[in-house]
Amino acid sequence: LTSNVSAKNPPPGTGTSDLQANIMIMLDNSGSMSIPAARANALDGPVDINVDSSGNVYVLEYQRDRITKYDSNGTLLKRFGQTGGGCNQWRGAFQFDIKDGYIYIADTYNFRIVKLDLEGNCVRTASVGFLRAAPRGIAVGAGYVWLGGASGDGKITSYNASNLSWRGNTYSNEGAGSDWIWGMTYYNNSVGYVNAGENRVKVAKRSGHQLIGDNNSHSSNYVTRCSPPRPTDVAFDTSGNVYVCLLYTSPSPRDRQKSRMP
Repeated sequence: LTSNVSAKNPPPGTGTSDLQANIMIMLDNSGSMSIPAARANALDGPVDINVDSSGNVYVLEYQRDRITKYDSNGTLLKRFGQTGGGCNQWRGAFQFDIKDGYIYIADTYNFRIVKLDLEGNCVRTASVGFLRAAPRGIAVGAGYVWLGGASGDGKITSYNASNLSWRGNTYSNEGAGSDWIWGMTYYNNSVGYVNAGENRVKVAKRSGHQLIGDNNSHSSNYVTRCSPPRPTDVAFDTSGNVYVCLLYTSPSPRDRQKSRMP
C-alpha cells in the first residue's frame, strides 16, 4: 500500500512540476479488483509497492526476493534482486520504501537494511544491530530510516538514511510478548505503524531521531491509534488521513478502511 504518488501540473506534456496526487495504489493478488497478477507480467507473491518521483512503479515480490519496475503506463522496465546475502540480494523481505532516489529494503531474514539506487544497484547494507529482531516494517523520512521488528517486542529503531548508521535510540512503547511491527509509513514528523499482534494501527510523533511514545490520552505526545480488523499495512495522504490495508476480510467498504488520527 502506498500513497507516495505525484501527478503533473499542468497535465503531462504541458509542464514539468509535480504535485502530490493523493492516489492510492494497492496490490491485489486475487484478481477480484482488476486483472489477475499472473497476467501482469507474472508477479510472484507481490507484497509491497512504491512509486518514485518520476511515476515509475516498483513491486516487491516475496517469492523471488526481487523488485519489478514498471513505468507509469504499466510497461515492465526491469527486474532486480535475488535470494542471498550479497549487496543487492535479500531474504524474505516484506516491505521497502523509496525516498530521495533510493530504495530501502527491510531484509528480514538477513537481519539488515539494504539500500539500492533506482536501477537496483547496491549502495550499501547495514546490520539492524540494536533492533535485536528480524526487521519487517520500514519507513524513510526526515533523513532517517525507521525499522520495525517482528520478534514480538514491538521495537522500532532509527538509522541515518545516508550511511545507515544506528542513531542510538530504540522505541519500545509496545511492551513485550505479542507485538509484531508490520507495515510502516512516514509523513509530517510522524511514523504510522501496524502492531499486528494487537490488531492496532498507531501513529507516533518524531523528535529528532527519536519517536515519542506517550500512552496518556491527554498528552500532546499521545500515540494515536485505531483498531481495524487484521491490519497489515498503513499509508498517509497529504491531509494526514490514515489508510489501512486489511487481511482476510470479506469484500465490503471496510476493506479499504480510512480513519482520521490527528
